[in-house]
Amino acid sequence: NEMKTIPVALGHFTRAHGQYPGSSMAAATLVVIPVIIVYLIFQRNFIKGISMTGTKY
Repeated sequence: NEMKTIPVALGHFTRAHGQYPGSSMAAATLVVIPVIIVYLIFQRNFIKGISMTGTKY
């Protein structure tokens, strides 16, 4: 199946190119960059949600 989740695809890539750690690190970096961008965009919402946890209204 060509539709794979990102961690599964990264695992397949690492097994196929395991002798080249540079390419595995580049692939891992490309996987992490969108997650970091989403976190930076919604950072205030994450912090607000965490700080409101456990408080009573």
